[in-house]
Amino acid sequence: MNRVCLGCGVPFQSTSKEKKGFVVAEKMEQAVYCERCYRLKHYHEIHFCSLDFDNQQIVDFVQKKHIPVYYFLDLINLNQESLAYFKQIKGSKILVLTKMDLIPKTISFERMVERIRFLYQISEEILCLSAKNKKMVATLWNHIIRSGNKKVAFLGMTNVGKSTLLNELSRYVLNKDAEVLISEMPNTTQNFLEWNILDQIILDAPGFNYKTSFDFSWYCKAVPKKYFRPITEQMKKETVLLFEDLFHISQDQKQNSITFYGSNEFQLKKIYRNHSDFTFQESILVPEHSDVVLPGIGFFSVKKSCQILFSSKVKIPFEIRMNLFGGHDDSN
Repeated sequence: MNRVCLGCGVPFQSTSKEKKGFVVAEKMEQAVYCERCYRLKHYHEIHFCSLDFDNQQIVDFVQKKHIPVYYFLDLINLNQESLAYFKQIKGSKILVLTKMDLIPKTISFERMVERIRFLYQISEEILCLSAKNKKMVATLWNHIIRSGNKKVAFLGMTNVGKSTLLNELSRYVLNKDAEVLISEMPNTTQNFLEWNILDQIILDAPGFNYKTSFDFSWYCKAVPKKYFRPITEQMKKETVLLFEDLFHISQDQKQNSITFYGSNEFQLKKIYRNHSDFTFQESILVPEHSDVVLPGIGFFSVKKSCQILFSSKVKIPFEIRMNLFGGHDDSN
């Protein structure tokens, strides 16, 4: 049986340095990681690789196993596109909301979960977790054990914290780190990996990718490094909210308030209207107290009903939903 890299899941090979899974021949016997994953782990050298299969193939592979699925999402990646894969899964499944330590402390998890159920019509159990909270890690482990299944699957969008929680489970149960590779680089996991924690088997799947293709450096920026601070801008008709150099947002109200929820690695700047060379433009009617959700980026909370002009260099899908945060009923 071929040995595989415990970082990406690709079988080891020593014939081509340009192909996935490469290890020099003399290190093959003791290797834990392929050269790509070794250099990522120890030197933070990023060599992005696309997956050899698509999102649907990941779903189909796991479905054939007939095992419970824990589907991981953080709130930045909570949208119709990411939840479409969750809704495809038949049988036992649980939605796991990760990185709860990054959420403003004034937000009530219980009320937020109820709003998510309403917005996305979710009837399945929802767990709120943080890899930094030992009690929450214990909650996940106890939930897995109580399921009575010796094998479960971890699925989710890329970079939502699956590998981090898997490593914390190993620390909690076995008092040692797993060999799982943790990185903000998208598609770190390239294949399906099985991890044994005591007599429990966890199938770790590659992360789903969004349909819109961004440069991999964008995905790295999109992962919050710390508690994310909502950025609120007071907008006028003549002002524009510029997001990096990718898109900008303007609106038609005399005064309005727009708040961005997402990684603080992104740069936002309020400027006066100018003529941009952005290729794509779309006018969006946004009701009051609504979010404009951009999959893989985050969301903008809009206070007053307005017509938003969204201009971008690449076509970016969006959805409009009722505010996830911001209402008085969200507070503890």
